[in-house]
Order: sequence, then C-alpha cells, then structure tokens
Amino acid sequence: MAEPLNVGLVISRAIGLLVRRMVGSSPERLVQTRTGAAQSILTGAGWSPGRRVAVEGYLEAMAREGYEPTVQLEEFLAEYGGLSTSRPAAQGFVEEVFATDPVTAISNTHRNTVGMYEAVTSTALVPIGQAYNGHMVLMMAPDGRFYAGYDSFFFYAGDGAVEMFARLFSGPLDRIPIPDE
Repeated sequence: MAEPLNVGLVISRAIGLLVRRMVGSSPERLVQTRTGAAQSILTGAGWSPGRRVAVEGYLEAMAREGYEPTVQLEEFLAEYGGLSTSRPAAQGFVEEVFATDPVTAISNTHRNTVGMYEAVTSTALVPIGQAYNGHMVLMMAPDGRFYAGYDSFFFYAGDGAVEMFARLFSGPLDRIPIPDE
C-alpha cells in the first residue's frame, strides 16, 4: 500500500528548493536568507522584537491536560503566542502556514499522540501551535528545541524559534523515524 501524501512536507520541500535555487548553494547564504525571510513573515504576522502577550490562558490549557510549561516555553509564548499567517493557495483557497496557539493545538491533538512523540525523543513535549491547516502540531521541548508531528510523521523543526519558523516557511524539516508499534 502506498504511503499517504504528506502535503505539508511536499510544500516545505518545494519552497526550500526554490529558495536554494535563488540563493545558490552556500549554506551560510541559505541560512541568512531563510532567517531573514522568516523574520519578514513573522513581522507581517504582527511580531516585533520584544513583543509581549499574556500567556495565562495558554498556561491554564496546558495545566488542564497535564503539560508542564518551562520558563523558556513561557518566554517563547510571550513573544510569539497568537501569531498566525497564511498565503494564497491554488484556486483562491487560503492555506495556513502556521498558528502559535497552544489552546487550539492542545484541543486538536490527542495526549497519546504527543506521548508517542515524547517516547521517540525521550523528553517532554508541549504543543505550542499548528501548521498546514491544523494538520501538523508544533511542539517545544524543555531544552528549547522544536518538533512537529503529523500522525505517524515526526520531524525535528529547529533549535530555536527563528530556526523553527524558517524551516516551516522554507524547509526542510528533518524527519525522525517512529518505531513500529
């Protein structure tokens, strides 16, 4: 049986390929371009350096589901919480790229699914948002690393917020195998 099409991964890789063609093969140049593009998209979504939003609602939702937020997670949410952006898709549809809304991510992601990802990483993960029209859950580990999951597809998304957003916008996300159950 053929593996199901992972639309988010296809889009991420296509954007990554286009960016690499535009900037050449220099890894340093690629990182600069991806980071600059991510910051530009984030600014368009309402982010600015030093941005602060209330996180109490996010923390309450996490506590209700047994997630334990860290100071680093609270800092991330204070700066990036509530941001979302979309871009036009074919035939006038709107395609969501990301939304940093832990309340929605937690309510749309079964705790057992996060537990499966935690078993693979051997660390606690907390849902912090969603990508690709809610099909992919974004998660943060206590060490500040970011991960993304789409059912049985699991990805490393970056060491920090800007890297995670750059990977979401232009790829690639690094796939992490999930052992057969």
